[in-house]
Amino acid sequence: MYKRLVVVIPTRNRSDLAIRAANSAFSSADRDDVSVLISDNSTEPAHSAALDSFIASMRAKDLYLVRPCMPLSMTAHWEFAINKALLKSEFSHFVFLTDRMIFKRESLGVLVAIAKQYPLEILSYSNDQIDDFPPNIRFFPALRSG
Repeated sequence: MYKRLVVVIPTRNRSDLAIRAANSAFSSADRDDVSVLISDNSTEPAHSAALDSFIASMRAKDLYLVRPCMPLSMTAHWEFAINKALLKSEFSHFVFLTDRMIFKRESLGVLVAIAKQYPLEILSYSNDQIDDFPPNIRFFPALRSG
């Protein structure tokens, strides 16, 4: 049974990107269906403070911030983040979104609709990549089977 999807965003010293990723999740699906959990593994206090400010400014019951008690390696941090999400009984579906990624408009809504239709299935999808490093912006679409 579908309850709610949580977007887990692990981040370390990239609060601006994590905030952008969280905003993309909220703008691409109905807020009644989606929550965001940001896991802050930052070692620079300014990034943690920026995330604290973002959370406070949103005043949202569907936005969570968690932190490990000490800095973790990337693998350990991702494990920490998903385990924190798994502790919340209101979630039935989970997706990782790195802090360097964003959802296309309405794409998460499509994913939620599929999860509701097939609640016991594991869903996977490809990621398109945009390389926006100067001097040229390049688009690399993922191969699809149709």
